[in-house]
Amino acid sequence: MKDLKILMTGHKSLLRKLRKIPVEVQIKGSRKALRPHAVRIKEIAEAAIPIDEGDLRFAGLKVRALSKRARKRGLVGYRVVTPTRKELNIPADAKGYYPAHLELGHGNVRPRPYLRGTVASQREATQAGMAVDMRNFILTAASK
Repeated sequence: MKDLKILMTGHKSLLRKLRKIPVEVQIKGSRKALRPHAVRIKEIAEAAIPIDEGDLRFAGLKVRALSKRARKRGLVGYRVVTPTRKELNIPADAKGYYPAHLELGHGNVRPRPYLRGTVASQREATQAGMAVDMRNFILTAASK
């Protein structure tokens, strides 16, 4: 990975300190700053899954790092994903995938979003928390 672009707005001295930190350390610190917030979103979304969706609740949501393809482009981040068909005991030839039907609705069934609603409601708190964690990382790494 040649290039890492961290898009950040804020105090200019903080940005100068970030640029002085080696790229490998920037990546590692960014991951450490982002992962706890992705886990928190996952836990809140799991609590929002309707009670009658036992298989989905039992299998649970997962936090995954961005793909290798994204990392090659210099992106660092996490995503919250639903379990696979196999983890939910859904036959491979089945037409539906009920986590998507639950989230988006289908036919005459209204959507009962558990993930999109969580992300939207937690956006400001998550961004504020990530900003504090990134600031702490930059100040700590720059002082070494």
